[in-house]
Amino acid sequence: MTKTAKELKDAIKARAVAYAFIYDEMKSELGETKARKIFNESIYKFGRSKSSKYKNIFSKGGFKKMAELFVSSSPLDGKIFRPQIEKVNDNECILIMKSCPLVEAWKEKKFSKKTIKELCDIAYQIDLGNFEGCGLNIRFTHRIGAGHKICRMILNKK
Repeated sequence: MTKTAKELKDAIKARAVAYAFIYDEMKSELGETKARKIFNESIYKFGRSKSSKYKNIFSKGGFKKMAELFVSSSPLDGKIFRPQIEKVNDNECILIMKSCPLVEAWKEKKFSKKTIKELCDIAYQIDLGNFEGCGLNIRFTHRIGAGHKICRMILNKK
């Protein structure tokens, strides 16, 4: 791994640990239900704020162009999250990621499986906001943070 790749991966891992600390503090102050609601909404809104990039491409080139953009715009030519297109047609696309530095960081901190899943539930709100902001349905069938080997997103039209 190059120095730049390591620095970027470390920065993403630092964000993951920050999520954990913020969430923990919010839970202690607000209770789990309210903390989770606020954190989910915040990360979702951040994803929505970035959705125009995909919305513009989707409106011009459909799922194929959007899936290609997802893979080609992944940090360091995909070396960090290792995204791939599993399937794409006029009605849907299936995208996978084979690596997640956020989950790696949480595992390195020895968080429980339950905590890692909770943090992943929050972190993937960015993807929900991003693609729902394009007017698409998104669902995950697999998530590294839930114990799978990959993250697998299915996107289709509403």
